[in-house]
Parts: sequence; structure tokens; C-alpha cells
Amino acid sequence: MHRFCILAIRFKYNFMKIKLTFVTVIGLLLLGTTNVKAQADISNFTPSHLAAAQKLIATTGMTDARFTAMRDNTIKTVSKSVPEKNREKFIAAMIAFMNKYLPVDGFKDVTAKMYAKIFTEAELNQLIDFYNSPIGKKITSSTPELMQNMMLMDHQILVNHGDELQSIINDSVKE
Repeated sequence: MHRFCILAIRFKYNFMKIKLTFVTVIGLLLLGTTNVKAQADISNFTPSHLAAAQKLIATTGMTDARFTAMRDNTIKTVSKSVPEKNREKFIAAMIAFMNKYLPVDGFKDVTAKMYAKIFTEAELNQLIDFYNSPIGKKITSSTPELMQNMMLMDHQILVNHGDELQSIINDSVKE
């Protein structure tokens, strides 16, 4: 649902494509982390609970390189709505921005606290066991492709049904 909200906002304000593309990238990459970070920081977790959350992150293959690649691929996908002559500069600026405000180590710390807030230490250990199983490894290796396909599907929906979406948005905000 949140994907369509973001897409609806992007479509409605299409004339501000570059600014909204920037917001969309940030939204996709930070979705949920800001509020959860504030909540997660005030929770007290045992060192073993946080260690289990960090182990889960590592078990699912979220290495520094993988996080960076996912972030960069998201930026490159969204940059397709930026005029080609500005695209390289846009990508470089977005990567620099994300390195400054969402470095890999900060992302991992926030994510570990998010997992620790939602799952008990025992549940985290069960998830680790699952992700070490053959089907868990398949999910982990398939996730980047699935996410890329979802982004492409969202884009295609906008291309194919943008007029209908614009009409729905306009009708919903009429007084």
C-alpha cells in the first residue's frame, strides 16, 4: 500500500519530477526507519538480544556491499525519471546524500534495534535458523530481484493507468 501512496504523490505532482524523485528515493530507503529509530533508541535491549538481531541481519546477507548496491540500484532506477543530461549528476548527488545521512553502519544499527523491538531473542534465533535453511537462502538470494521487479511493476502501473490514478486522486481531494 505504501508503494502506491508514494507513487500517487509522485504522479500527482509530476511537474516537480526531480524534487519528488529525490523524496521518493529517500522514502524508499528510509521508509519506517525515522520513527522506528526514535522508538528503538529508547528501548533497553540485552546485549545478547541485539547480537541476535545483528546476526539475523548478517545471516540474511545484508552486508555493507549488498546494502550499498541495493541503495545505488534504487537511486539508479528512480533516476530514470530525471532528464538524461542530468542523470549522472543526480545519481552522484543522491549517493553522496545517502552516505552522509544513512551510512551503512547507521542503517545496520537502526535495523538491528527494529528487529529487537519486534522479535524476542528466541524468535530472532528461530529466524536465523530459517534463513540458514535452503529455502531461507533462496529467499535471501531472490529478494533483490523481487524488489527490482516490484519497482518496475509500480512504474508500469503508473505508465498504463496514470490517468485513472490522477482522476482518483483529484476526486478524493475535492471538497
